[in-house]
Amino acid sequence: MLADQPIAYWRLGDAPNAAAADSSGRGHVGAYQNGVTVGVAGALSNDPDTAASFDGVNDSMDVPDAADLRLNGSFTIEFWAASPAFVNSYPGLLVKGASGTANGFLVYRTSVGTLTFKRSNNYVSSAVGALTSTYRYFALTYNGTVAQWYVNGAPSGRAISVAFPVNAGTDTF
Repeated sequence: MLADQPIAYWRLGDAPNAAAADSSGRGHVGAYQNGVTVGVAGALSNDPDTAASFDGVNDSMDVPDAADLRLNGSFTIEFWAASPAFVNSYPGLLVKGASGTANGFLVYRTSVGTLTFKRSNNYVSSAVGALTSTYRYFALTYNGTVAQWYVNGAPSGRAISVAFPVNAGTDTF
């Protein structure tokens, strides 16, 4: 992934009480909030790197605003995720500002395991059952006109034609 020169790359394999390191070299260091559990087993078997576990209630890893984190123009969001339970909420996996406006976006999970990207009240969703209790690799691509989810490298859900407005929001990521 680093060969792709990402805007930010958080491995989330940090030591207890450490900052969330950004391996991209761009300085987007994050801070763990509200009791994130670090040092848990990660997605890849036989990989000594650890991961972080979030409780789905109020745990977060917050990064100060930067223009390149606003996702203007073409972008790809990639991450590994597993969700062992769903309890009466639509937990946000990635959040920056108010997703109902041009100045924010959100990736959240539904009760049927769908991942949805919301920006300026436009929705792009994966197929039902994409997010399960087993780790999977997710990517949302946007080429400036079409957005598409991928799960473990295969298209998931419908490709959506959409024009996202410019995001000038200064909220944390």
